[in-house]
Amino acid sequence: MGEFTIFGTTADAGLELRAESLEDLFATAVEGFASLLVENPSAVRPGERREISIRGEDEGELLVSLLNELIFLFDADHWLPRASEKVELSQKGLAMVLVGESFDSTIHHLSGEIKAATYHQAVVIRDGKGWLGRVIVDL
Repeated sequence: MGEFTIFGTTADAGLELRAESLEDLFATAVEGFASLLVENPSAVRPGERREISIRGEDEGELLVSLLNELIFLFDADHWLPRASEKVELSQKGLAMVLVGESFDSTIHHLSGEIKAATYHQAVVIRDGKGWLGRVIVDL
């Protein structure tokens, strides 16, 4: 699995991702998102599965779209992702099987509200160490 770092900007937060494969980078983005959303992401149990499909013109757009889909799942269904079980990339986009559970205020403590992932400075590139992704979210 890959690594992620959360960085701050004014009224925003950033997520920097690093992984050996592109599939792992998107899986790591799910874990990073969970860390932005809840204070203790390990308290989110992986008991429920959700399948999602994302389309994008390039890897950067897929990353932004993935995070916005995760925001939608929380806002619309009060569902918290913990991780991904399966990541499939194709020319049509990205398909994932997510694991997580419904929000429970007695177990989960929100870090804050995430409004949207932005295209500002969003990037996914391959370098000598594997894949690097960077995205900023509005808080």
